[in-house]
Amino acid sequence: MPTAQDILNVARSLIGVHETPPSSNIAHPITDWAAAYGWSAPDAWCAWKVSYDFWHVAGGKELIHGAATGGSWVFRDNGQKYGEIIGGPAVGAIDVMKYASDTTGAPTSHVGIVESVNRDGTWTNIEGNHQDQVMRVPRSAQAGTQHWFILPKYSATPKEEDEVGISQTEKELAPGQTWMTMAFGNPAQHAYCFLGLINRQQAAPAKVKITIQVGPSGGFGTREMSVPISTGAPGHVSFGLQVPEVGQLFGNANLGDYLLWITAVDQPITVVKTQSLIV
Repeated sequence: MPTAQDILNVARSLIGVHETPPSSNIAHPITDWAAAYGWSAPDAWCAWKVSYDFWHVAGGKELIHGAATGGSWVFRDNGQKYGEIIGGPAVGAIDVMKYASDTTGAPTSHVGIVESVNRDGTWTNIEGNHQDQVMRVPRSAQAGTQHWFILPKYSATPKEEDEVGISQTEKELAPGQTWMTMAFGNPAQHAYCFLGLINRQQAAPAKVKITIQVGPSGGFGTREMSVPISTGAPGHVSFGLQVPEVGQLFGNANLGDYLLWITAVDQPITVVKTQSLIV
């Protein structure tokens, strides 16, 4: 299966595509391709853009269950059917939106694909049919817009971390900040994640909230826990979370991919994610 970056590379290649002529809903080459699957002017084309992204990578259309569609709700409905709805934005997730101002009667309003997620919880999509073009669009959770995030079952390969073998990522979190990341926990592929939380303040223990969400392979659901991170020498990893421990929370030690939200509660902390991606 392709990785999220494989799909995003196609999405990025289309940034700057404009409707020609203006306000016509004709956007080459997206609507040229979509015409073979039922699109006709002046139909909207945001969902066709997302379909195009996946269909133009080998194995990509299987990630969206063969959908070649102009209906953004199709991605939402498939996400619900196949257990791919997640609780927040993630790189490569399909972001289906419903605007409170939408009076068309359609079940959803718009769709894009998440390119990046920021530490403050905002994110950036690549969207088609936004201001009559393909462009990057900053998004945030706000009143009046409902979001459904669908995370296809991408391949967990070294390309996801831009590393080979073992990779490591560090994030500094101030009190109140949250970092979300995906962990790969597929023993059959010898992939695992170790999450280290470091209290670099040699004062009182730091409080950290950890939220974990898994898909159908782990029973689907969310668990939250609060842990104290003890004091120690700078760089000391005082709490670690590995795949089997996550599995115990869900009654399944052989989890597939899962999502982690780490929130610093009262003191700055450092999150160290060490990911083995030997497949």
